[in-house]
Amino acid sequence: MEPRIIQKMTTITSACGTVETVAVRRTESCDAQQIDDLINPSTVAVFGRVHVIHLLERANLAVTVANAENEVLGHASFFDYPVGDIVDQAHWEPFLHRNFSTEKCTTLNTLFLHLFVAQSSFATASVTEIIRAVFNVVTELQYICLVSPNISRLEPALDELFVPMKCLRDPGPQCLAFVCHRHTHCPALHVRRARVEDHDDLTHIFTEQSKELSASWGPFYLAELIQSQDHLNHAAVCESGGIAVGFISVSGDIDFDLLNESFELSVFDGLYKQQPHQDLSKHGLYKQQPQQDRTSKHAPRGDRSDGGISTDTQVSAPRDPAEKVSDEEEEQTEESLMRGDASEHPPQSDQSAAGNHRQHATEQAEQGKKPSEQGEVMHVSPSSWTEDEVLVSPPSETAEQENTHAADVPSASGRSGSPKQPNAFCIRLFVIDKSYEMRSVDFLPYVFTLFPDRDYCVITLATLTPEFPLIQNFVRVTPHPSSTLHQELYIFHRAALLKCVAVRPALSADRPAVSAMVERLSMHQSLSADRPAQSADRPAQSADRPAVSAMVERLSMQQSLLEDLDVFCHARRDPDGTPVQAFVAEVQSQIVGILIIRNEEDMEYVRSHYNVEDFIYFSQHRYEDHARLCHFLLLPAFQRHTKHIMKEALRLAHKTCLYYRVYPPSCHTQAPYALNLLSRKLSMEPKVSINARLVVVGASDTALSCLEALVFCPHLWFNNVTLISTHGYLGNHDHNNDDISFLSTSHGYSSRDCVHLASVVRVVSGTMVAIDREAKHISVSGDRTVPYDHVVLCTGLQYQVPCPTGVDLNRPITNSQLLARPQRGYTGHVPSNLFTLNDRQDCTALRLWLSSNFMELDDNAIVYGNSLDVYTCVEALLSLGIQGSRIHLVLSPPSPSTTTTTTTGNNSTTCRCLADPEVEKAVARALEKAGVRVHRDCLLARMNGGEQIPVEPLASVAFTTDTQPLHLTCGVFINLSSRAVDPHAFRSVSDACLVFDGRLVIDSRFRTNDASVHAAGPLTKFSRRYRADSTAHSCFSSAEVGRELAAALLALFDPTLEPEPAAPDLLVPDSDRLVPVYTRPRVQGGRLPGGYNYLRIAKPSIPDPTVGPSFIQQGTDVVTGRVETGNYFHLRLGRYETVEGVTCLSLKPLPVSNYLCLYGKHQRLLNHLSSRYDQGLVHDLYSFFRETWCMALYHDRFTDFEQEIKQIIESAKAQGRRGGAGSMTTEDSPKLSLQLLDSSGGLAALRSSTLNYLQYNRNHLPMYALPGML
Repeated sequence: MEPRIIQKMTTITSACGTVETVAVRRTESCDAQQIDDLINPSTVAVFGRVHVIHLLERANLAVTVANAENEVLGHASFFDYPVGDIVDQAHWEPFLHRNFSTEKCTTLNTLFLHLFVAQSSFATASVTEIIRAVFNVVTELQYICLVSPNISRLEPALDELFVPMKCLRDPGPQCLAFVCHRHTHCPALHVRRARVEDHDDLTHIFTEQSKELSASWGPFYLAELIQSQDHLNHAAVCESGGIAVGFISVSGDIDFDLLNESFELSVFDGLYKQQPHQDLSKHGLYKQQPQQDRTSKHAPRGDRSDGGISTDTQVSAPRDPAEKVSDEEEEQTEESLMRGDASEHPPQSDQSAAGNHRQHATEQAEQGKKPSEQGEVMHVSPSSWTEDEVLVSPPSETAEQENTHAADVPSASGRSGSPKQPNAFCIRLFVIDKSYEMRSVDFLPYVFTLFPDRDYCVITLATLTPEFPLIQNFVRVTPHPSSTLHQELYIFHRAALLKCVAVRPALSADRPAVSAMVERLSMHQSLSADRPAQSADRPAQSADRPAVSAMVERLSMQQSLLEDLDVFCHARRDPDGTPVQAFVAEVQSQIVGILIIRNEEDMEYVRSHYNVEDFIYFSQHRYEDHARLCHFLLLPAFQRHTKHIMKEALRLAHKTCLYYRVYPPSCHTQAPYALNLLSRKLSMEPKVSINARLVVVGASDTALSCLEALVFCPHLWFNNVTLISTHGYLGNHDHNNDDISFLSTSHGYSSRDCVHLASVVRVVSGTMVAIDREAKHISVSGDRTVPYDHVVLCTGLQYQVPCPTGVDLNRPITNSQLLARPQRGYTGHVPSNLFTLNDRQDCTALRLWLSSNFMELDDNAIVYGNSLDVYTCVEALLSLGIQGSRIHLVLSPPSPSTTTTTTTGNNSTTCRCLADPEVEKAVARALEKAGVRVHRDCLLARMNGGEQIPVEPLASVAFTTDTQPLHLTCGVFINLSSRAVDPHAFRSVSDACLVFDGRLVIDSRFRTNDASVHAAGPLTKFSRRYRADSTAHSCFSSAEVGRELAAALLALFDPTLEPEPAAPDLLVPDSDRLVPVYTRPRVQGGRLPGGYNYLRIAKPSIPDPTVGPSFIQQGTDVVTGRVETGNYFHLRLGRYETVEGVTCLSLKPLPVSNYLCLYGKHQRLLNHLSSRYDQGLVHDLYSFFRETWCMALYHDRFTDFEQEIKQIIESAKAQGRRGGAGSMTTEDSPKLSLQLLDSSGGLAALRSSTLNYLQYNRNHLPMYALPGML
C-alpha cells in the first residue's frame, strides 16, 4: 500500500449513476489547484474563505478521493480545533462541553471538519468514503465535529452524515454545531469467547496459510486450539454481523527468563510483579498504590519508542464491546478501568494448562514433526504475516520444569530460584480479515479481562515480519546488544486502554510529581545499566568510561529538565527573553509525562542548513510558529499516545512546527546538529517500522551513503540497523582536522555528517572475522556475534603492510629482472615504528607516536606508496615541523591500468594521482624546496637486512629500482602502498563460500551468490557473465554507488514498492539486465606540499574500446592563474560543452561544495563561459565563480529546478509531436525549438518555473530581480 494511500481502490457511484474507481489518499500539495476549483459559494457559506495551501499546511489530516487519472473528486481537511475564531484553539474543549451535550468529546477522540469540497455528482459518495477512511485510520477517533461561526445550511451530502449537537444553553452560541459518530460508519467489533462452531467462519481467513499451519500444528490445529482452553490458555473471536472475522489465542505460559536474557526488560521489572519492598508508591503519583516507573524520551519519534519504565497501574479492561458502543457503555468502560473491576470476566475452563497443547506438541514430536522453530520464545508466537493478514506460528515445546507448576501458576520461578509473580501474558496466534484489520485493537480490552492479575500483553514477531495494525498499538522493546534471538518483542500495558489522556500547561504544583518521575527514571536506568547486577565494589576501569559518561550526561539532562520547568513556572521565558512553555500529560488526574518547548530563534540557520522545506512550505508558517523540543518524559504505558501529546502541545502553544536537535556526544550547545521535525500536517502521518536486522560492514563512503539514504527515508523507520567498523564512524574525510590531514579526502562525509546516523544506527567497533550464513550472524573481533537478516559488505580496499620481495641484493638486480609473482600478504611481525594509515585513528596514533618518539631525533621518515595520500602525508610531516631533509618519499611503480603519462620539455613522468602536469610540477618544486628526497619506481626488497627473527624497531629498509638498489636507514616507516582487500574480510568471505574472483562477485542488484548478502564499492566486481570488468564500482563515485545500493535494499524492505523478484541463479546468463553506469564525478582533495589546497573533480573513467583517442580528446580547456601564484584553476569542457573536470590548486581554502555544483553544467549556464573566455573577459575563474550571478547554481534545490525544466521541455516536445511537429530533431534551428516551446505553452511554463524558483528561495537569492521590482 502506498504510504499516502488510506483506503485501497474501490468503486463509488455518482448521483447520476456514473461508476468511478477511486482511491482515498492523503492530500498532496499538487492537489491544491483542483481543490480550489471545487470551492463554491455554498462551501464558503459554511467554512468561510480558505487559502487551500495554507489550510493543507496546518491540517492534522487532509484526505482526497481521486480516480485512476488522479482527478480530485472530493476532499476534506480535519483539524484538532473548530473552524474560525469562535473560540481559541487552546480552549475549545470547555467551550464545547459548556454549550453542547458533548461531554464525551475529548482532544484524543475528536477531530473537526474545516473543509469539504467535491464534484457535485460525487459529493455524497466522496464524503461517505472519506469519513469511513478517517475513522479507520485514526483508531482512537470517535467523533468528527463540524463547528463553524458561519451559520448556513449544510449541503445535502454533509447533512446526511452529520447530526446537530444538543444545545445546553438558551440562547446558545451563534454557530453551526454538528457531529458524526464512529458507530454509524465503523462500529467496534463484538469480541467473545471462541467456540468450535466458529471454525467454519475462520477457515477462509487461514486459507493461504493452511499448508504451513497444518505442517506445524496438524490438520485440526484451530479446532484443537479452541477446545483446549483453560485458565491459562484462552481463545476469542471478533464478530461482524454475527460472523467471526478475527481470531486471537492468548496464554499465560511464558519463558520469562529467556525474554529477560534477550531484551531490555529491567525497566519493566522483567515482566514480574514488583516485590513489596520495591514498591515506589510512596511518591504518591497513583491512588491505587501500584509500582511506578518512568522513562525518558528525548527524541520526537515517540511513536517508535523501543523501551521505557513500566507502571503497574491496577486497572481492568472494559467489558466486551458491543457492535455499537453507546456513550453510556463508554462511561461504564472508563469506570471499570478506573476501579480495576474484574467482576465481568468470562467463565474459565477447567482444563489444565499442561493438557491438550502440550499433549499435542508431544504427539507431533513422536510423529517426527517440528513443534517449534528455532528462536521462538513463547508457547506460540507470531512468525509471519501474509498478504491475507494472517499472523500465526506453531506451538513451542516447554521445559519439564514449566509443566510441573503451570497448571496452578500463582507464581513463576526465575532461574535464581526465588519465586516471582508473573505479570504478563502473550498473544500466541492472531488473525483477522484484512477488511477489519484496523479494528484489531478491539481485541485488547477483552483479552485483559481474561488475565485480571497481569498488566502486560506481549507478542513476539520474527524480525522479517512486516508491521501490522495491531502491533502499532504496542511498544517495541530494545533487544540486548548480545541477543541472537531472531525475534522482536512488543509490549502493551493495561493502562494504555485508558482513553482519557489530557495535556495541559504545567503548574508550579506539578513539580513534586515531575521530580519524583525524574528520580525514578534515574534509579531504573541505573539498574538497567548495571545488568547483570554486581554488588561488589571494584576499582574503576577504562572500559567503564562510556557507561560513566552516559550516566553523567543522563543526570545532567534530568537536572536541566527540572531547571527549565522552574523557569517556565517563574518567568515563562529564559533570561535572554526566549519564551518557554511546559505541558504535562495526565491520565485520571495523574501526571504521566512532561514536555518542555522553546521558541526556535534560529530559523534562518535551520532553513539554510537543513532541508525542512522538503516537508513544509516555509512561507505558510510565521516565525513564531516554530518551536524547539527541549525535554520529553513519558511513561511507556502511554507511549502509543506520543504523537497525540506532541500534537496537543502544538495546539496549546499555538505552534505549527516542532524541532528536536541531536547533538554529537562532545557538544550539546553548538551547531552542527542533527534535526528532527514534526509539523501539524505530519502529526497523523504514519511511519512503517522495519524490524529486519540490517548489518553494514565497513564505514566507507559507500556504506555511509547507503545508511544515509535508508535512515532519511521519510516514511520508514529502521529499528535494527548496525554498522560494524574497526573504529566506528570514519572521520578521516575532514581534511581540515590536523589529526587526519595525513590522508587525502573524497569530500564525501565528515564526522559532523554522521551525527544523525549515530542517533539511529548502532555501531559495533571491531573487525569482521567470519560470516556464518547458516546461523545468519557475523563474528566480530572480541568473540562477539552480530545476527543479521541482510548484510551489506562495504569494506572497500585498505593499505596493507607491504611484503618484501626478499631478493638477494648482494648482486645487482633491477625491477625488470624480478619474476612476476602474485601479490603476497605480509604475515610476519610488524615493527612498532611501521605505520599503515587507513583512517583517522591510524593518523592520530601516528601523530602521537611522532610527538613522543621521533620529533627530537635525527632519524629518517620514509613514506612509501604511490597515491595522492603520500603527498598529503609528506605535507603533514612538514607541517609538524619535521625537516624535509629527514623525509624520504619512496614512490612504488604505479599500476599499469591507472597510470597517466605527462610530458614536459624533455622530461616524461608517470603519476597515478596528479594527472595535471602543472600540479605535478608545482608539487615537485615544493618538495625540492623543502629538501624532501624523492625516489621513484622502488619496490620494497628487505626490512632490517632480511633477518628472519623480528628485530625491533625497523632500522633499515632496502628497495630495488630500475637501476641500483636503494638502501635507507629508518626511524619511522609510513606505508601507503599495497591497497587491497582486508585479509580478515577476504578470509570471512572465502570461508563463507561467497564467490571471490579477485574481488567479491556481485550481480547488477548488488547481490552475491547468497541472496541475503549484498556488497558494493571497490571490494566488488561484476560477475563475468556481464563482461564488464572495466566498469567496477571503483570507477565511480562511492557516494552515488551507495545511494543506488540503498535503492536496491529498499525494494526488499519498503512495502510501498513492488516486491523484489526472486534472485536469479548467478550461473545462468542474464542477458536482459545491464550493468548500471553512474554519472556523478569522482572527487579527490587534500593539502599538498607547498601549502597548496588541491581539488580534482573528474568524470568517471570508463574505458571504451569502441571509442578512439580523438573522440576522447574532444573538448575545451579553460585555464586561469598560475601554480606559482597559488591561484591555478583548470576547467575542462567536454564535447558537448558541459563541465567534465575541475582541477584547483590554491593557497587559499576552496569552496568545494560550490565547485561540485559546476560538474555537468553547460557553459551557457555558466554565464556563457566559453565566449567570455575567448574574448579575454575571464581572467580569474576563482573570482568569476564568486560573482552573484552563479549563486542560484550553488543552491541545494537547483537540481530539483533542473529536473522540473527538463520535464517541461519533454512535455512540450511530446505535445509538439502530437501537433504535427514530429519531424523536428535536436539539430534543428534554435528558433524552431523556441517556436515549438511557445506554441505548446512550454515557454510560459519555463518562465513561470524560473520565477517560482527565485521567489521561493528569495531568502538566499536576493540578488536576482523579479517582476515588479524595477
